Amino acid sequence: MVDLNRVIYEASPVDRFATLFYGIFDPVSRAFTYVNAGHNPPTLLRAATGEVVHLAEGGLMIGGFRSARYQQGSVTLVTGHTMVIFTDGITEAGNAAVEEFGEKRIIDIVQAGAGLPATGLVQRILRAVELFTRGAGQHDDITLVVVRITA
Repeated sequence: MVDLNRVIYEASPVDRFATLFYGIFDPVSRAFTYVNAGHNPPTLLRAATGEVVHLAEGGLMIGGFRSARYQQGSVTLVTGHTMVIFTDGITEAGNAAVEEFGEKRIIDIVQAGAGLPATGLVQRILRAVELFTRGAGQHDDITLVVVRITA
C-alpha cells in the first residue's frame, strides 16, 4: 500500500488524491483482511449480537502525502454477518431540505431486511436513496456492495 501511495502521489497533481478500500477473504479461516485508505468505513453488522463494526483500520487517502503509512485490519466473518461497502455518494446524498441520507439509514435497512439476500438489500438501499433524494440532483457517484455471509 505504501508503494501504491507513492506511485499515485508522484503521478498526480498536488490537489488530487483518491480513497481506497480493499479486502481479501480467506474462506478457510473466514478472515477478511482489509486496508481502508481514507474511504468511508464499510459497515459490518453482526446479526447474532446486533453489533455494528466500522472497518476503518488503514490510513490516509492514497496520493495525498508521500510518507503516508497504512495499518491492516482483520475481522472474522461468520454466518449472519452482513458487510456494506459504499461511497459517500450514498451517505451524502441530499434531499430538498438539505439533509443527508447518512449511514444510519443504511444500517436500519440492513437490520430490517434480515431475511433478504444481498441483492435484495442493494435494491432496498438504492430505492431508499432514490426516494430520499426525490427532487434533489445527484452530486456524486453512487457505488454499493453488500456481502451477506450465509454459510
